Amino acid sequence: MLFCQFFQGFTYPVRAHFLENLLEITGYRLTPYNQIDDYGQEKTWKMQKQAQAFKKRKSQIASSVEDVVEVADYKGYSSHTRESLSCWNPDSIGFNLIEHVLCHIIKKKRPGAVLVFMTGWDDINSLKDQLQAHPILGDPRRVLLLACHGSMASSEQRLIFDKPEDGVRKIVLATNMAETSITINDVVFVVDCGKAKETSYDAINNTPCLLPSWISKAAARQ
Repeated sequence: MLFCQFFQGFTYPVRAHFLENLLEITGYRLTPYNQIDDYGQEKTWKMQKQAQAFKKRKSQIASSVEDVVEVADYKGYSSHTRESLSCWNPDSIGFNLIEHVLCHIIKKKRPGAVLVFMTGWDDINSLKDQLQAHPILGDPRRVLLLACHGSMASSEQRLIFDKPEDGVRKIVLATNMAETSITINDVVFVVDCGKAKETSYDAINNTPCLLPSWISKAAARQ
């Protein structure tokens, strides 16, 4: 309260949609095959690792996820949504789902920029390549697709803060560093994969490493 007396600012009402809401609203269906994130030919090993991890963990998490779906308050959701939740792979970032959600926003939601939070530069680059190949999201007449990262050119940095031309939807791909380091005034929608890279420890190689981890609820609200 004391802070607000010295530094005035604005707050806006936020409506949060979780995974089950997005599946219900957009009609998207999760399968074991559309949750493998495409990192391109140069990182085929990363995609293969996802597929192997999914097969390995499916048996471990399937029963627990199914139990959660049963006891949770999903009775108001369609059978397709409940089926998708039982197939959900927590190791996936969800490139295909993000692509589908962005298409839904462009087609059916009011004007305004979209901010997409990813875990790091590899994910940002790979998702950007995938979106640029999409007939709608890759159309420069309809979408201004930008990647927010410290290594980007200053000319592209300015585009992040500028309002695009009428009829063009701005989509900014960024890491969670953008939560506190920058303010994009025309953002209306935020798509958050719910993960960020954190320092972990590789016991086999005895070295620290950065791995995607689930963010806290407090970080998600911010």
